[in-house]
Amino acid sequence: MMFFQHFPTEVHYSDYLELDKILDAQHPESDRRALPAHDEMLFIVIHQAYELWFQALLHETESVIRIMQTPAMDDNSPELQTIVHRLSRCSTILKVLVHQIDIMEP
Repeated sequence: MMFFQHFPTEVHYSDYLELDKILDAQHPESDRRALPAHDEMLFIVIHQAYELWFQALLHETESVIRIMQTPAMDDNSPELQTIVHRLSRCSTILKVLVHQIDIMEP
């Protein structure tokens, strides 16, 4: 990832991603109530992942909107290529979201 080269100090994967917070964010209600519900953990993880993907979609579309607010842009501009790339990325994320639900299918 090229963006790491811009950081002045060493960055550690787990700290950068705040994995302690993410991996400690699943608290099945069935555990609290001592009622076995094996698939609840999967339900929580999938829906948390959905929320993260939605956040990524917002990030991408907001950046496209900012670029498109530029007063003028020609057909071969780098900005237009960036828009196409980011919207393509959004399309791929949406495909992942659709297929992610397959994990919960019986």
